[in-house]
Amino acid sequence: QTREVTIKYWFPVLTGLSGLVSGDSRIATRNAALKLLFDTLHNHGIKIYSKHVWGLIMRGVLLPMLDDVRYIDNENTNVIEKEKNFTWLHTTCILALQLLVKLFCSNFSKLGFVLKELLSLLTSCIIQKSENLSEVGFVCLSDLINQTGDKFDSVMWELLCQCLSKLFYSSFPFSFGEFKFEKNIRKPNKNDKENNKENNKEKE
Repeated sequence: QTREVTIKYWFPVLTGLSGLVSGDSRIATRNAALKLLFDTLHNHGIKIYSKHVWGLIMRGVLLPMLDDVRYIDNENTNVIEKEKNFTWLHTTCILALQLLVKLFCSNFSKLGFVLKELLSLLTSCIIQKSENLSEVGFVCLSDLINQTGDKFDSVMWELLCQCLSKLFYSSFPFSFGEFKFEKNIRKPNKNDKENNKENNKEKE
């Protein structure tokens, strides 16, 4: 019954605030809603929300609120939308991302089960073309690891390793990794290895 009451009264309030954060055209309104949203979660949510309710809030309110960062660099977006996304990114989105990670780290015992989704969001931020978003995503990931890494179990470490592996491969310049031999340069063969061994023995 307590869970039903919590969902009935709190969920619409939090959903309404997240809608203002992600959709309102007024910067002051977005930032005010953002502050109220996370102040509410810090001051009330930690005390009264169950794990089930936190799951609904994280997956139904907070993560969807920032889901648009995955499509910031979409080439099919028109000029007006790109300008709107740029403004939202630099005035609201980055702060929202920082507050989300701060909430997760300070309440890891209750929120650790959404680590996979949060890592996916941070990965999407880091691989974006926007340097500001990428840098903030990297800082948030570093904070997350430093503040909660000692509490990870083997499954969580596996998720983190997968995240880091994806980041590495998405940023590695593979086009420069393919070495092309020129005509006057030949590939090494077995005879070269044997000759090197003999030369080393003579030096000794």
